[in-house]
Amino acid sequence: MRDKLAVRIDKNIYLQAGIMFALGILYFFLLGQSGVILDKDSYYYLNFESSRGLTPVYSYFIHLCKLIFPAETYLEWVVIIQGTFAIICCMYLALQIQKEFGLHLWEGIFVYVLSFGMYATTLPEYVYTHAVMTESLSFSFFYLWFVCIMKGLFHYNHKIILKASVLSVLLALIRLQMGFLFGFCILAFFYAAVKGKKGQWSSKKMWIGGLGAAVIALAALWKLDTAAVLERNVANLMFGKVLYVAQEEDAELFEDAQTKQLFTEMLQKIDERRLRFCYAREGLWKWKDLKNSDRVSRTGSRVLRQYLDDEHFIEMRARIIMPLFKRHFAEYVALLFLLFPECLICSIFIQKESFYLLCYIITFFLYFSAIGLLLWSGKKKEKQRIYPLFMGLVLLILTANIFVTNIIMYGLQRYLAYTFGLFYIGYFLMLKYLFGDIIKAWLQKWRKKNNVSA
Repeated sequence: MRDKLAVRIDKNIYLQAGIMFALGILYFFLLGQSGVILDKDSYYYLNFESSRGLTPVYSYFIHLCKLIFPAETYLEWVVIIQGTFAIICCMYLALQIQKEFGLHLWEGIFVYVLSFGMYATTLPEYVYTHAVMTESLSFSFFYLWFVCIMKGLFHYNHKIILKASVLSVLLALIRLQMGFLFGFCILAFFYAAVKGKKGQWSSKKMWIGGLGAAVIALAALWKLDTAAVLERNVANLMFGKVLYVAQEEDAELFEDAQTKQLFTEMLQKIDERRLRFCYAREGLWKWKDLKNSDRVSRTGSRVLRQYLDDEHFIEMRARIIMPLFKRHFAEYVALLFLLFPECLICSIFIQKESFYLLCYIITFFLYFSAIGLLLWSGKKKEKQRIYPLFMGLVLLILTANIFVTNIIMYGLQRYLAYTFGLFYIGYFLMLKYLFGDIIKAWLQKWRKKNNVSA
């Protein structure tokens, strides 16, 4: 049975929306560097032909803007659209949370400001919506997905969960690793079926709709070559990681002379750049070198392509990967866990080498205290399940994103920042849930003692 919360309908909702929009304009368009930010990966999306083989939605978005707007200014329009869409999605998230949790006007505005978190990881240089990168759109679409999955779980509503499944497919076509969100939709679907009212989930239409959504999602991903993109990304990642932990004596694993020669030459080129695991610096900042597998993959690929065409390149890469993977499986798995602490920081906090130990301390205090608040909420007499459900959902998404991202790619902050703002929103809600009555009682006592009117 859904907990009943009194929803405050504020007469000043238009004032609140105006304040939110003004804050959004200030944040997304006036903070940091203005104009268009181009990363090295941006050029793949700018060149429509070279973007073939990438997840397609963002390339189509850029191409559409190029067709609609003048060639001299279309990138500025891309930034304007991305920023405006981010404002709308942040407002929608904040207002829906305000409605579900019965928050005051100022609390809704505070949640709105916290939602800016994932766009802030590039400050003070620029706000992320200024970059021509997939995250400039996927961050905002993720908030729409989260609202749907949140409301679906709160109200046991299968129709809203089906909407979330559609958005998860769209997100996977923008950022490949976000396909894991479809798994959350399936789990939410069955959670709501088990916890919802009897009879609500017995409808054949509901189950046919759910099965149909899953089939359509898989067909869409397959038709748009998402499987091929995934296969290529995983192959590149495995190639880089097995070479990263490889040793010179591993040449004995290969029987033919050509493979041995190419393997030896690749290691020499990689060692010239001091990219292998044995060259990783010691200390907390070691994670920076542990992500060299991407550079190792590019260096090794350049060596192979000097001698092989595309078909033989793929064949030779596969021939090298499997023996190394079998021999160094333990080191391969260890890399995932060595990067896990850094990924936890990326997901909710900044990274600065000059005070990285402090980043560790603050981040793990936040995680442990958040888990402590969740456990404490279970002992509260008057339980309202939506508070711990919200925080638990955020922590589950955060953890799943870390594992999926490290398996498919590697943990850059822009891949992991999706829960940056949601974590602090959940933390705020848990504090309000657990300590709100205590603070309110203390204020009433203080006012009574000092004859102060509310």
